Amino acid sequence: MGLFIFIKMKLAYLITRSDEIGGAQKHVLFLAKHFHDNGDEVIVIAGGDGLFLDEIRSNGIKYVSIRTLKKEISIINDLKSIIKIYRLLNKFKPDILSSHSVKAGCIARILSIFINSYTLFTAHGWSHIHASKNLKKIIYLNIERLLSIFSHKTITVCDSDLSFAIRKNLAPMENIICIPNGMPDIFVKKKYTKNFLKNNILNIVSITRLDSPKDPLTLVKSIKILEKFNVNLNIIGEGEYRKEIKKYILENSLNNKVNLLGRLNDVSHVLSESDLFVLSSFSEGLPRSIIEALSASLPAIASNVGGIKELIKTNINGFIIDQQNPKLFAEAIKAYIIKPQLLYIHGKESREIYENKYTLNKMIKNYSDFYNKVTLKN
Repeated sequence: MGLFIFIKMKLAYLITRSDEIGGAQKHVLFLAKHFHDNGDEVIVIAGGDGLFLDEIRSNGIKYVSIRTLKKEISIINDLKSIIKIYRLLNKFKPDILSSHSVKAGCIARILSIFINSYTLFTAHGWSHIHASKNLKKIIYLNIERLLSIFSHKTITVCDSDLSFAIRKNLAPMENIICIPNGMPDIFVKKKYTKNFLKNNILNIVSITRLDSPKDPLTLVKSIKILEKFNVNLNIIGEGEYRKEIKKYILENSLNNKVNLLGRLNDVSHVLSESDLFVLSSFSEGLPRSIIEALSASLPAIASNVGGIKELIKTNINGFIIDQQNPKLFAEAIKAYIIKPQLLYIHGKESREIYENKYTLNKMIKNYSDFYNKVTLKN
């Protein structure tokens, strides 16, 4: 009979923003909740206060808000944040310090010099590097290379980011691993028996921040191109671009075709009533919104950035489109209007892709195995 060893871990999660619940925040929330419920000691440290920390609180997880920790660079605020976080970690003494987002990743890896914790940095797309050019890009690349020296492991959320990190020498190969994102199976008990094109309308949904590096306006412009067809677009999300998008909708008489639904805690009902998922972005890691759409058996159309091509196979479960090209997005959407049976064929493939690799259970198991290995080793 084998000997079962349970090691209680002390885990600290550090992330920059708490005023939104984007992909990185969901990632931390899923992990923190699982290990907290599993009996491990977990603390979440985040900048400011807001929706994300509300979710952490509601799950009974220990948290600390660092008011000076912000996305923008500020020498004074950043130094204050480093000191506060160091004191906190020195007191908590986590076995594993897991950092998410650019600013939090920088701070965690700097502090790893002074604390005795296994330090991880999870890269959710390196959008700041992809979006920069010339000297600025060189600086960001070299900062990442330098900081990787102080991190025990860099985790990417998709194979595309893993290849990028190796190609750009962002960390030693032996210190980079890929653990793909996963999402809960909210449609696990639902049979795929949808009536497509209800009332002869193609219902499209997009779950996205109305903010950079997302590009929701390109999607809205594609609906303008398709204004003669019966299409309806629901956009779930909030951000700085809302006024600009709203203005475009009004100026182009798209009120009856494009709906800005804002933030929704539960998107399952909208996904259930949708025929197609579309996401236009400048930069991505492995979008959780697409994974959620795949779990709902929806075909997907998205920009050819980050790890999206790992989720969407052109003419298999959707289409990959060059970014910032409303005409190509419109053509891909039109393919489902002309041949609606593709919605069923591609939707079934989406569900298979999700079940094979991108369930939350698979992601949690990968992290559990990795954490246990690290803890036993140390």
